[in-house]
Amino acid sequence: MELLEGILNRRTVRKFTGEKLRGGQLEQIVRAAMAAPSAHDRKPWRILTVENEEQRLAVREIGRWWKMLDKAAVLTVMCADPSVMTDMAAELEINSCSAALENMLLAAHALGLGAVWLGLCESEEETKKVKDILGIPQDIHIIGMAAIGVIKEAEEKKPAERYDSSKWKKEVW
Repeated sequence: MELLEGILNRRTVRKFTGEKLRGGQLEQIVRAAMAAPSAHDRKPWRILTVENEEQRLAVREIGRWWKMLDKAAVLTVMCADPSVMTDMAAELEINSCSAALENMLLAAHALGLGAVWLGLCESEEETKKVKDILGIPQDIHIIGMAAIGVIKEAEEKKPAERYDSSKWKKEVW
């Protein structure tokens, strides 16, 4: 798959078969995440992958939009270690980890898998529950999560055209 074609054809997938990933696919996805650019090359990302069904189902019950975790092959949790960013703006850890999470989505697509970005911003209580279930230290920030798996749909849907020239400003606003 050509890179630009992959970017333009990636779509959000929420329906999975429940099958496990094939050998090496998860490592390829994590390697792609860690190939992302990061502010001052600090690499604040800490990536937790959860294939264990019991843990995925426990996390599933916390978020109202996370029902697909019952059939996903893996839950990935993109975290940031703020200790490597102490002299920098907090937004830079979010930027760096968001780029890494997007790389994971693109890598999953390139491997013929489906993925959906799962936001974790509903409440501090929600975040604390996820951290408790997954053993994530309280000083580590969760930036986002993704469910990744084998696509259930028999026929892959064409992604929506998202280009909108009215959102592109040139030279000055």
